[in-house]
Amino acid sequence: MAVRWEPPTQGLSCAKLVNIRVYTDRGIQQKVTASPNETEHILYNIESCSALTVSIGVVSEEGAPSKPVRSQAYTAANAPGQVQDLKVFETKSHGLHVKWSPPSENHQCLFKYSVCWREAGKTQQECERHGLELYPGISIYHLQSCTEYVVTVASMGSSKDIGNTTGVAVFTGPEPVTALKVDNVDTRSVTVSWESPPCAQQFSVCWGAWQDKGGHSCTSVTNT
Repeated sequence: MAVRWEPPTQGLSCAKLVNIRVYTDRGIQQKVTASPNETEHILYNIESCSALTVSIGVVSEEGAPSKPVRSQAYTAANAPGQVQDLKVFETKSHGLHVKWSPPSENHQCLFKYSVCWREAGKTQQECERHGLELYPGISIYHLQSCTEYVVTVASMGSSKDIGNTTGVAVFTGPEPVTALKVDNVDTRSVTVSWESPPCAQQFSVCWGAWQDKGGHSCTSVTNT
């Protein structure tokens, strides 16, 4: 950031140096000095996407400071870094839930997230803008069952700059079973049968007495 000023109209001959202070909402970020003959100074290593207050004052040979002059500034935006820890939290037949952690690089520039999803092997995709949250995540609905999807999340800066995109591939679940039947009931066993939906690989079969109120036993059955 370049800072320019006009020298004082009085007392310049007794000036020793010019004090330049840069403040953020967290306090002083930089303190530099310039010679009385200078009227411009370039400040480096300043955080992007930051509101700053620049204060300039002149100090005499005896160390007496002038009243500082202040000006407000806002540094330019950089694209925030990519999101971290993108993972699928839950998968259903027609939907899924993904979550992630905010980017650590240029986090102060983060404005929103752009979440997109598409079927694997296809280019057409749907996207949604997602606001900032303490624990960011999104649920995606109206998907096809038994289908591989690619979900990408990109961080967005306030100037709509988009950072690096992070993606994950996931399969949606199968449809529910159909034609569920219970046959051959005797005192100690029953036979359960059903029709399998496409792409189902395993089933969870649970049973229990009605009065158990949820205290059921379960077993896994592989689709054959």
